[in-house]
Amino acid sequence: MARGNYVNFLAFCNISSTLEEHKMITISKFLEKYSELANIYNNFDEKLNITALCSQDDPQPNSIVFISKKEALEKVLSSEASAVVIPKDNAQEELKSLKLNIIASKNPRLLMALCSTELFGLDKLKNQFKDLDMSELLKKSFIHPTAKVSKHALIGTNVFIGPDTVVEDDVVIGANSVVQSNSIIKKACRIHESVYVGHGSVLGEACELHPHAAIGVEGFGYGSSFETGEHYAINHQGHVVLEDHVHIGSGTKVDRGTFGFTKICKHTKIDNLCHISHNCLIGAFSIITAGFKVAGSTKIGAFFTTGGNASVSGHLNICDNVNLAGLSAVNGDIKEPGSYYGSPLQPLKEGLKNRATFGNLYKMRKDLNRVLKKLGI
Repeated sequence: MARGNYVNFLAFCNISSTLEEHKMITISKFLEKYSELANIYNNFDEKLNITALCSQDDPQPNSIVFISKKEALEKVLSSEASAVVIPKDNAQEELKSLKLNIIASKNPRLLMALCSTELFGLDKLKNQFKDLDMSELLKKSFIHPTAKVSKHALIGTNVFIGPDTVVEDDVVIGANSVVQSNSIIKKACRIHESVYVGHGSVLGEACELHPHAAIGVEGFGYGSSFETGEHYAINHQGHVVLEDHVHIGSGTKVDRGTFGFTKICKHTKIDNLCHISHNCLIGAFSIITAGFKVAGSTKIGAFFTTGGNASVSGHLNICDNVNLAGLSAVNGDIKEPGSYYGSPLQPLKEGLKNRATFGNLYKMRKDLNRVLKKLGI
């Protein structure tokens, strides 16, 4: 590793104090912290401690359990769980007789997400650095002398950080990752093991890139000779911008812009094995599930959601608040918010009806043949 400006960074060896520990919290404190999302429905003992979250299929002592179906409540009742969270709509009068802290929530899934991170979260990437000597790790990585890396960042083994790159406070970069030149990695980003961040990429605060994600890779574009049939690669000179709190899943690829940029807007979450092509824009607060593909230069609005393996062609515009069902294919602009399904794309209800009809085509054909035969046609 080049020494450059990293004397202070090498001195940052004791990191155990930065690793978050699991907390213990009473039910009353839990309700106080999440008062907007949780209300006690059946008050048995608010002084009981909660030390963990656990599955509704295997409730553990001193845990809080989120249940999605009423049948799971029976198993929780016979356990030593401290509390169970149910949807507010399922809070019925007979539950009040049960000897269990029952918490009703208007949004149990959001409540589970918040407390799993804020109260009982394990920073699994950061935890890999526990009790390790950072100076020894850094000897096995390369940081260019012109790069600026915070002394409060954690860098794994075999990491490459290129020229003029900036890595801010509380960033964690897992082993075998590459951050190429002129990139900016802002505060609290998590770059997991074996991630590629290409030249000039900008990661906003608290972004997370999971193993084998590739950000800012060369786009797929060629100029072809009409005479010889040979194909010549276009050198993509743009970059990728991820705004704050963007999640990129394992094996997902985001191409750099040809000359401009590809952008993923704030709080968008992209699942594993997706492909975002060059010069695309994905709007804020979108949720994109596994297998999604979008071709180049398409602009997608905010609050976009997809089922698995949906695809969008290139050079299209999709408005805000569009939901695509799984396996849908978009080949034209979408100008009206709503839910859509299929290929060719249709409004969801219409598409589902057509799909149900399509499954009966063989029977309908047989019935039609019988009618035609009877009519002598």
